[in-house]
Amino acid sequence: MSARIIIGLAADERAAGQIQDAAAESGEVAACTRADELVDSVTSMPNVVAVITELWDVDGRPMAPAVRRLRHWRATLPVIAFCRLTPRTAREIVTMAAAGVSAIAIRDHEDLGDLLRSVIDPKLHQRRSASSITRTAEASTAGENKYPWP
Repeated sequence: MSARIIIGLAADERAAGQIQDAAAESGEVAACTRADELVDSVTSMPNVVAVITELWDVDGRPMAPAVRRLRHWRATLPVIAFCRLTPRTAREIVTMAAAGVSAIAIRDHEDLGDLLRSVIDPKLHQRRSASSITRTAEASTAGENKYPWP
């Protein structure tokens, strides 16, 4: 079986590192810095299972048009917008949502790896989440029967 590929577009090294770390459990990352590279990678590489992209590429071009092109080629491919929440990004987040991103991850506030796994395999993620919730509930109520109130 071939490796699963996640295309990651980052305009700076820190974002590139965060994308690489988030994707480590889910597949092999193919990094790019420009919108055209991202679209070419998705349309030419087999086994692409997801895309993580910042709102603008390294040249400052918005990524929404590239997301629209991806939707034309691969309508069901998960595309995650990865960004900081600032006044400048607020409008572009709305534009990216309208372009068809699957999810938006706020940089330094959300678990990008967890979000990536949830969009790649939602059923597996739901099973893991349900199992985790059950374990947490059992652990939080473990002492209730041990020390009953009078």
